Amino acid sequence: MKLISSRDNPTYKLALKLTRRKYRDETGMYLLEGVKPLEDAISAGMDIEQIFVAEGTGEHKLPEGSTVMLERNLFAELSDTRSSQGVIAMIRQQSSEPGRLMKLASGDRGMLVLDRIQDPGNMGTMIRTAEAAAMAGVVLIKGCVDPYSPKVVRAAAGSLFRVTLSWDSQALNCPEEKHSALNWPPNFPRRAQARPFTYLMNRLQDFILLMLTS
Repeated sequence: MKLISSRDNPTYKLALKLTRRKYRDETGMYLLEGVKPLEDAISAGMDIEQIFVAEGTGEHKLPEGSTVMLERNLFAELSDTRSSQGVIAMIRQQSSEPGRLMKLASGDRGMLVLDRIQDPGNMGTMIRTAEAAAMAGVVLIKGCVDPYSPKVVRAAAGSLFRVTLSWDSQALNCPEEKHSALNWPPNFPRRAQARPFTYLMNRLQDFILLMLTS
């Protein structure tokens, strides 16, 4: 297994950037720490870019082609836990097609809308709740904590791999040139296709909407 011992290694430098929200937003990737979370990500078919194992860590069954070893002091700079299991992965965030969440929510499935949730633990719990309640997905209003921050990722306990996330109404509304490319639900008004979030907000009886704030 390849050993990375230099801070100048391009792969390590990218991983280190992902400890900051700015670069998670720019790259569409985030860090996932722990053996069980990584196993869940693999089972869910997540796109795993790279796996880092701390030097001296015990044997784990990990994909060989994408796994490298890090010197312990380098690994410690990526880790966000006090008692790390010595495994961290770089994972691609799930992409959300414009209008996808609205199409799911316009049926008989609900939607969870989170407004200015700042506590990472609460955010993770709410994402788990959305999955348990079989909701179409979660909408995060501007001002919410980053759902891909390490503490939220841990608190979500795997639900992050299976729940569709979208950022506020702009993430749910759809550019006009893409209207015809989407498979809209039967009887969904054409005039509402440009702003489906606004349309459904005005028709709360058509879906479940929960507004929460911490």
